[in-house]
Amino acid sequence: MAACAEEAERIKRCNGRVFALKDEPSVQRVWLPDEDCPGLAMARSLGDLRLKRHGVVSEPQVTHRCVGRGDLFIILATDGVWDVLSNEEVVSIVCATPRKQHASKAVAEAAAQRWRTRYPSSRADDCSAVCLFLRDQDWGTSVAAAKAKAASAAAAARAPPHGHC
Repeated sequence: MAACAEEAERIKRCNGRVFALKDEPSVQRVWLPDEDCPGLAMARSLGDLRLKRHGVVSEPQVTHRCVGRGDLFIILATDGVWDVLSNEEVVSIVCATPRKQHASKAVAEAAAQRWRTRYPSSRADDCSAVCLFLRDQDWGTSVAAAKAKAASAAAAARAPPHGHC
C-alpha cells in the first residue's frame, strides 16, 4: 500500500495525500488533495478513477514463486484480509479448518471479526478470500504433514548450532 516509501512519494508528487486515521494507525490511506475522501487503503487499484490523477496506478506489482512439493494451497484475498491478518495467521486458519471447502469462508470471517475488534468505530473493509488447493489428497493427512514439517523447522531454528560451545 501507500506505506511503501516509493508508492507514497509517487502519490505525493501527484498532489495526493497519504496518512492513517487515528483509529487505524497502521493503515496508510490515499486521500484527495483537498478532501478527506476516499481514504483508499492501497496505492494500486483498478477503477478508482478519482485518485488516478493523484498517483494511484492500475499497474500491478508482480512477483513469482515456484510452487514446491510441500505447498498445499494458494490464498488469494482482498486487502481487507491482509490489513488485519498476517500470512502466518491466514495459513493457520486454513490449516485449522477441518474441511477445505470451508477454508475461504473461515479466513474471511476471521478478518471481519478482527476488523470489528481492532477498529470498532470504523467500517470493516471488504474481506474476501479464495483458497486454491494444490494437492488432491486427504486434507487431514496434508495438514498433519505440513504442521510436522513446520514444527521440525521451528525446533531446528531454536537448536544451538552444532560444533559451537
